[in-house]
Amino acid sequence: MHAFIHSKHSPKSQVPKGLCNCRTISKEVHFKAVLTFISETSAKNPNTRASIFSSVFRYFPRFYGVGLQSTVRKSKKMRAAGITLLCAASLAPGVYGGNDAFEAYVLRFGRRYASDTERGARRAVFRHNALEVGRLNAARGDAVFEINEFADRTPAEFQAVRRMSNAELARNLATRQAAYGSGVWNRGLNSAAPPHQNWFLKATTPIRDQGQCGSCWAFSTVEQVESDWYLSGKSGWATPKELSVQQMVSCDSKGAYGCGGTNPGGGSGYDFVMQNGGLASENAYPYVSGKTKSTGACKKGAPIAGGTIRNYTYAVKPCDLPWNTCDGQDEEALMNYVGTKGPLSICVNAHVWQFYKSGVMNGATCGAHDAGSLDHCVQLVGYNKTAPQPYWIVRNSWKYADGRAWGQDGLIFLAMGNNTCGLANVPSFAEV
Repeated sequence: MHAFIHSKHSPKSQVPKGLCNCRTISKEVHFKAVLTFISETSAKNPNTRASIFSSVFRYFPRFYGVGLQSTVRKSKKMRAAGITLLCAASLAPGVYGGNDAFEAYVLRFGRRYASDTERGARRAVFRHNALEVGRLNAARGDAVFEINEFADRTPAEFQAVRRMSNAELARNLATRQAAYGSGVWNRGLNSAAPPHQNWFLKATTPIRDQGQCGSCWAFSTVEQVESDWYLSGKSGWATPKELSVQQMVSCDSKGAYGCGGTNPGGGSGYDFVMQNGGLASENAYPYVSGKTKSTGACKKGAPIAGGTIRNYTYAVKPCDLPWNTCDGQDEEALMNYVGTKGPLSICVNAHVWQFYKSGVMNGATCGAHDAGSLDHCVQLVGYNKTAPQPYWIVRNSWKYADGRAWGQDGLIFLAMGNNTCGLANVPSFAEV
C-alpha cells in the first residue's frame, strides 16, 4: 500500500480556549476536568472515591481561593458537562508534585510496573503527555483530547506498535512510485452525492483492534474488501462478515512486512487478496498478532470465505510521492464516491491521534498532510456536509485493554475541505 505504513453525527464537544495553565484557563474548566476524571476513575472502585477527592481537592482552596464544600456543590453540573481531564499535569503545583494525577491514572487503568525505576520513568512520560493533551485542547478547533490508557507511553513507543516508526517510513520512501491500479474512478455526477452519508455498520464490520502490531495497513485493506464484497451483491451475505486480517499479516510477503507495515497506498494487501483468491473468515484464521506482537508464520489451507476481487483502484488521483505536498486533492470527488458508492481505504498522518476523544479535528491540529507524513491506514466510512463544521467520518482499528473502542466509539471526525491528516491522498477500493 506509498510513504511506509505501520501498521459525528453531529459532534457536540466544545474545546475550552486558552493556554493549558491553571492560572489562565478558567477554574470551571479545571473543576469539570478533575471531577470527571475522579468520577470515571472511582466508578471501577467506589472505595477509592473519598481518598481521591481528598488528595486532589486539598490543594484547591489555596490555589483557587474556594472551599471543598462549594466545589462539591458544583460537581453534578460539572460532571454533566462531560469534559475529561484536560491538564492533569498543571492542575496545581501540589497536585502534580504529589503525583496524585498519575496515581489516579495507575489505579483507573490497572497499570503495573516492574520496578520503581520504571514507575518513575512512566510518571515522567505521563506528565509530558498530560501537558500535550492540554496543549491540544487549548488549540483552536472542536476536537477534544483526553488522558487515556495510552498516557504512559511515549509518542515513539505508541508509533512503533500503532502506526509506523520513522525508520520504517523511510525504508521505501525513495523508491515509491504512483500506482493507479486499473484506473482512477471517474468523478461522474457530483450532484448525486447526498449531504451526509454514513456506511459504518451498514456496509462495514464492527471496530476491531490491531493491538501491539503495526498491522493497520492490513486492517484497512481487509475492511475495505469486506465492504466492497458485501456491497457488490456477490457475497450472499445478509450483513458484512469479518474476513481474516491475520491471514494477510502473516502470508502477504510481497511488498508487506506484517507487523512492520507496508507502503501506504501501494496496494500490496489487495495484490495478496487477488493472488489468494479471497480471504479466510476471521473465525477460521483469527487475529493474534495484536497479542503476540509478531507477524507469525503463514498457515496454509484455510478455506476461502469471501472477498474475491479482480483489482483495486483509487477514488481520486493518488498523491503518494515523497515530494508531493498534496494540497490540491479533490475532496468533492471523494465525497461523490463515498456518498454514492461506499467506504474507502485511506492512509493518514495520525501523529496526534493518540489522545483523541471526540469532536472534529481540523488540519491545523492534525498537522502535515503531505505524502511523506502518512503513517497509519484506516477506513473512510462517511461524512456530514451540513454540520456547522463539515466533517469526514473515519473508522480506526484501536481499542483499550478493557475492550472499549478508542475515540468516539472507534471513530474520529476530520474537517472537510483542507485534506485534513492527508485523508484524500491515497483513497482506494477493491474492484469486485
